[in-house]
Amino acid sequence: MPITKGSLRSATVVALTLPVIAAGAWLLYGRPETTNRVVVPTVMLPPAEKAEATLFDDGDTSTTDAVIERLATGDIDFFGVMTTNGSDAELDDFETTVDQVPDVVQISIGWELDHFDPTLLGRITERGALPAIAWEPWDYRPDIWRQPKYSLRHILDGDFDDYIDEWANGLAATDQPVLLRFAHEANGDWYPWSETRNDNSPGEYVAVWRYVHDRFEQAGADNVIWVWAPNVNPFESWPMAGVYPGDDYVDLVGLVGYWGHFGETPTSVRTFDEVFGSSIDEIRTLTAKPIFISETAASDEGGFKAEWITEFFSAVASRRDVVGFIWFEVVKEDDWRVDSTPASLAAFLDGLELPAFTR
Repeated sequence: MPITKGSLRSATVVALTLPVIAAGAWLLYGRPETTNRVVVPTVMLPPAEKAEATLFDDGDTSTTDAVIERLATGDIDFFGVMTTNGSDAELDDFETTVDQVPDVVQISIGWELDHFDPTLLGRITERGALPAIAWEPWDYRPDIWRQPKYSLRHILDGDFDDYIDEWANGLAATDQPVLLRFAHEANGDWYPWSETRNDNSPGEYVAVWRYVHDRFEQAGADNVIWVWAPNVNPFESWPMAGVYPGDDYVDLVGLVGYWGHFGETPTSVRTFDEVFGSSIDEIRTLTAKPIFISETAASDEGGFKAEWITEFFSAVASRRDVVGFIWFEVVKEDDWRVDSTPASLAAFLDGLELPAFTR
């Protein structure tokens, strides 16, 4: 049966997985600290001889239903990238490195500074990629969760209606499919939209999600594909059920999880199932929406990055319940880039040659 936006919204039961912290140190499932906007020198390189085909070149992408069906079939897995600023130079560099155009390009947008700009999406679609927006209701510059201006109650009280409508109307006017990953990792406690922080209360996150979603619907932004993105919850410290907005308000689930930033140097590597498996199971108790990994990367601490990448690709390619991933291509608290070592780059390139990723 074709998977459409309508049929996805009537589905039930899904599961995903994400990272974990203890005593201030990132463990085996550790994720990078909050914002992705760090200053990283970029080098302009000549465009590579890129593979011309992407996931969307030989299928209908004129509607959200068509894109969701393409993403969710499980027959072909997609791969995407998230760079520091999403600049042309960074994307050219990545495409040169992997000799392919990614299927999806994800960029971060913070409410405090970033207004709607249709050229952002145009630069991505011109590459043949599907744009994804990590839409974050906060001021990312201080990188702290205590931001009273962005308490969930202020969003519900209408303080940001003009900003929300600016983006809803702007995206609707593009009439192009776009993934919108709104207020990600809400089951954690490190962002202002966490219900355990910033004077927020239980139930407010779901209320905010539905409030924002409804304003987009009123603006006619039917081209927006809503991505709910919990963080992995391997130790059951960050339950997801209380922050799931419901199937009528979610199109895809975009789990977040990393391998790296450990309390001590690892002596072995964790498998995909050990990092993501229990979280996927948890998601499946909530919804049957298609799952992808909306943010991931690996550290080479201990020398296991290449091995982890190889196993990660194999797992995504073999699992029908995971339909793709977006790689966090950034130097931050670690060098998460695919080419941080020759071995890691070789592993990534080998992964892209698997039949599931072959266009």
